[in-house]
Amino acid sequence: CVTGTSNLLKEPEFLHNDKAHSLVNFFEGESKLKEFSDVFMEAGSSLSEKPIILIGQEISITQLQNCSLIVGSYNVGNSITGAIGLLGPTRMQYSKSVATLEEMIKNLSYLLTKIYNITGKNLE
Repeated sequence: CVTGTSNLLKEPEFLHNDKAHSLVNFFEGESKLKEFSDVFMEAGSSLSEKPIILIGQEISITQLQNCSLIVGSYNVGNSITGAIGLLGPTRMQYSKSVATLEEMIKNLSYLLTKIYNITGKNLE
């Protein structure tokens, strides 16, 4: 789910309509979302404890190269379950964004572990 798109498009990186148009079109296409998901999960799969930061051309998707992506993995029990991240302008406040993402990961991991323990599902 993409939220805050209009806020992202107000950033100087997207003042040129062609860049903003390219970004919005990217997220409207289902096949492009699959491409983004693949990049996202690939970045997430290489994580250990700390989120990783991809800036500009470090992101392999051309339409996102005016952005930064911060990706972290979350756990259920002791198993890495998935990845969650933030997409924003290259001038984002990285320390604040990483801290926010780490807090989201901590809470998501805690809640999912609690839910799985309550339902008795196998965590491995």
